[in-house]
Amino acid sequence: MEIVIDPKKSINENISHYYEKAKKAKAKLKGLERAIEETKRLIAIEEEKEAEANVLQKKKVRKKEWYEKFHWCFTRNGLLLLAGKDAKSNQVLVSRHMEKDDLYFHADVQGAPSVLLKKGRNAKQEDIEDAAVFAASYSSAWKKGANAVDVYYVGPSQVSRSAPSGEYLPKGAFMIKGKKNYIRNVPLQLWVSFFDGKLQTLPYKTNEKAFLIKPGGSSSKHETAKKLLKLLKEAFPDADIDIDWLMQRLPNGNSIVM
Repeated sequence: MEIVIDPKKSINENISHYYEKAKKAKAKLKGLERAIEETKRLIAIEEEKEAEANVLQKKKVRKKEWYEKFHWCFTRNGLLLLAGKDAKSNQVLVSRHMEKDDLYFHADVQGAPSVLLKKGRNAKQEDIEDAAVFAASYSSAWKKGANAVDVYYVGPSQVSRSAPSGEYLPKGAFMIKGKKNYIRNVPLQLWVSFFDGKLQTLPYKTNEKAFLIKPGGSSSKHETAKKLLKLLKEAFPDADIDIDWLMQRLPNGNSIVM
């Protein structure tokens, strides 16, 4: 910096002049530093907003299929399996989506969902087994910590909303007419994985990156979801999975992650 001495002023006056200039420069520097910090803060906020918008956009991009309002999966041979989540969805599932070529499954316990195996009339034995495990696993038996239950299946014409004379059927409940086809000692277990852009809970193992859960233990549904979320994010780092999605897919009650 070049210092010019004014000969018309005394030494002290020259010193005072440059001292005042230095103070003003220092004040401007502090103001500049504050402006830089504020700019950085605003940029960080905008970047955070943009990141949140991108996450929301990704979630919006994935189109949900009509059957995703129920518990769902595909059997080993590609048949669609659907289970009601509550009394209302049980009612909707049977009244709107059950067709003549389907099979109706139900765990032989109180508090079990209606389960449809779409096009089940032509199902193979392994599809029947998949549907039975699915029906058992989403029943109240999971919450009770049961290892296995009996499951039966019938044709659509055997499922009725008409109660016997003098009796009443609550919403989501159905009467079964005629012979029931029983599958005994069906295990309660589900495999959790991610493929085809979706979180999957299945009655069979799909690949090496699938995690087995069974009823029991001390982990609540939410704690189980947190454990699975960690495992799934490690196995599928690019997958868009959140804990709410997991909570919607898991059975009610405590679970053991195997």
